[in-house]
Amino acid sequence: MRRRMGRMDDQRKNFGICSKLLPVLFFGILLATGIIAMVFRVGREEENLENRILAEFSMEPAQFEKWLNDHAPFRSQWLNAYAVLNYRLFGCVDNEQVIVGKDGWFFYTGDGTVDEMLGVSLFTEAEMEEILVDLLAMRERYAYRPEDFAVFVAPDKEKIYSRYLPGAYENKTETSRAAELVRYIREHSDIRVVYPVKELKREAEGSYPLYYKTDTHWNRLGAFVGVQELIDCLGGTAHSLSELTVSMGEERTGDLVLLSHLPAQYYEDCDPLFAGYYDEAEISVPEEDLSGTGIRKAVNEKPADERKLVMVRDSFGDAMNTSLCRYFKEVTSINWEKVSQVPKEEFSGDLFVYEIVERRLLQMPDNLKVIIQ
Repeated sequence: MRRRMGRMDDQRKNFGICSKLLPVLFFGILLATGIIAMVFRVGREEENLENRILAEFSMEPAQFEKWLNDHAPFRSQWLNAYAVLNYRLFGCVDNEQVIVGKDGWFFYTGDGTVDEMLGVSLFTEAEMEEILVDLLAMRERYAYRPEDFAVFVAPDKEKIYSRYLPGAYENKTETSRAAELVRYIREHSDIRVVYPVKELKREAEGSYPLYYKTDTHWNRLGAFVGVQELIDCLGGTAHSLSELTVSMGEERTGDLVLLSHLPAQYYEDCDPLFAGYYDEAEISVPEEDLSGTGIRKAVNEKPADERKLVMVRDSFGDAMNTSLCRYFKEVTSINWEKVSQVPKEEFSGDLFVYEIVERRLLQMPDNLKVIIQ
């Protein structure tokens, strides 16, 4: 009994010593790696690649833990190693906003994308009516004629390349928030709506991807297909993707890879380039959105169409510029997050287009009110 009690006392003493030494050892490691990081300028985050705001320093325990998690030396290296191991062994990533699909395709779950995939959480009749009223007000304000106005709904990548999604994300409702909204607008008004789901799905069966495998966005080819439907809707002359000569340009790292904290060199996409579409166009960019003004303006000296197009757009509008600028005389592209800062005279043109990607539709009512105020 005495021996047993003696062993228990020794265990308690050892536990007490360990409980005191472990924090010292932990902070010693942090201090050592911190000194190494400062002296040799390694192991530090030079750029925030996670598409979120990192925690700020605070001595409040909970906040300090968050700050430490975000700024610990060699954090990226450890996260990269963990992400690669997790992906290689289990085929998944430690980020609930990212879905690992088939054949190296990654998909996004944020901004209501999953609801759109599954065809649930549709707009109510009252919500669609409110959106339509605001769209009519926008057309009245910014278009000279009703036929000079169009709404462009860019399809989500998850809808066009659903064959690469895990089976759990199958849409069994045969509809979606975007499909119902487009149907409602067409049935209750004469507003022109471009929603090129069928066209993109058809072209997605071809040789070249229309969306990036590791990014949430479409590429120039996907945007080209969408732009041709828009041009046709606005009374112009549309072209086919089959008319283009396509080549693969520079490699790029997709935003979904960055969200997954996977090392970029392992998962690269390529930017497709194309020729055979108004190659003679002479385009200048008198205003580029480099300082956060929200405006990009391009002028074509040899246009196929002499009209000036103004487009309020989200990030999907970026890739559309390549095709739009080769076709129209002038294209003014306005970032939808900066519309309140843009002078109202910039909204004036021969054609007015409001572009929005499906996953952003929940933000559409608030955005419309800012534009028409």
